[in-house]
Amino acid sequence: MRLSQKSVAALFAAVTIAGTGGTIVSAKDQNLTGAGSTFIKNLFDACIPEYNDVSGDTVSYGGGGSGAGRTAFINGTADFAATEAVFGSAEKPPADFTYVPLIAGPVAIAYKNSNLTGTLQLSPVTIAKIFAGQINTWNHPEIAAENPSITLPSNNIVVVYRADSSGTSTVFAQYLTATAASVWTKAPSGTFANAMPAGAPPGSIAAPGSDGVANKVASTEGSITYVELSFQKENLGDGVKAASVKNAAGAYVAPSPISAAAAVAALPAGNVDQNTGWIRPDFATAVPNAYPITALAMGIARKTYSAKNDSVRDFFNYILNTCAKAQAPTLGYAALTGNTLKFAQGRAAGISQLGNPALTTVKRNQTLPGASLLNAAGLSGVPTLRVTKGGNVCRVVNKTNIGGTRAGTCDVRVTVGTTNVTLKVTVTK
Repeated sequence: MRLSQKSVAALFAAVTIAGTGGTIVSAKDQNLTGAGSTFIKNLFDACIPEYNDVSGDTVSYGGGGSGAGRTAFINGTADFAATEAVFGSAEKPPADFTYVPLIAGPVAIAYKNSNLTGTLQLSPVTIAKIFAGQINTWNHPEIAAENPSITLPSNNIVVVYRADSSGTSTVFAQYLTATAASVWTKAPSGTFANAMPAGAPPGSIAAPGSDGVANKVASTEGSITYVELSFQKENLGDGVKAASVKNAAGAYVAPSPISAAAAVAALPAGNVDQNTGWIRPDFATAVPNAYPITALAMGIARKTYSAKNDSVRDFFNYILNTCAKAQAPTLGYAALTGNTLKFAQGRAAGISQLGNPALTTVKRNQTLPGASLLNAAGLSGVPTLRVTKGGNVCRVVNKTNIGGTRAGTCDVRVTVGTTNVTLKVTVTK
């Protein structure tokens, strides 16, 4: 379902100020280029035309894979990126970058076998053995043991995997390492061939992008791959189905927006990095209805103030607060909700805040909230404020705010823990 332009315009009628986590549309006529994750691309493809219609900005997103997106962001050829894998130790992102969780979705074990009826059930170890080339026929005893009510055909299994540097590949390899360590003995990698314990199985096929592996399975009898549910759903008419996967509670769960949302809702607090914004999946979730291979696509943006970064913030807020809610369930994604959504909104609010003059300007006899100073400093937590210069211009109010006493400028040191940032605050008449 696509929102009509009239409906979207109505949703944008209530515009909120930067930093509140609401939808912000500034109509600055910016041209934004994004790159990276193909996991999220079907959602972006649905959301970007509507956003462009109502915002005055022009966003384009070419995908290319998480690795390519991170590289483009580092090189400055992309204004924002999306990924399911963190920056690697050899990658050098700008110091002011931030991750913003945008959407969750199941990594489906998608397959095509015209002679297999019913719902296929697979455990982590069986999945690992298939993709490692240790199980290579559909009627293998280990598959049969998990599917006693299904007559399994005897044809060969053709493994299809991502050829490009892929966040989905990283997540899938992390899942196999975490849940089937005795089989999946190599470290995770975004280049999936490098993560396979014995290299690519004989007869396997590499294809670029989520659409590439999904389309290859659709045209290859007996094949299997890992791909975001949205792309499996697109190829359902060509006989591409999704297996139910056994989770840590012992339940076989089908990939769906509901089962992915259950996995996200149960994420441990320790999986959330408050400093960078990254959220790690929990492959060991014991929630009975949670799909165990659930990934989060993360936006990457910059905290430094600029007109373009303002528009990136607006676009991310539109995804979080408007479009994902309307489009995700139909497409096969899970929109963020609850505490995860609040966390994501907070991360989005930090985009384009460093050096933003609106956050360090206050009128005489009025108060500048400490939250604004925190955003301007790129910090989070409870601040300690101290006026280090211009004490006749500014003063600390109630420990965490700054009051304007007279027109001029003052220096305010913002401290959170052991981190100090000095900001120049302007007081106007």
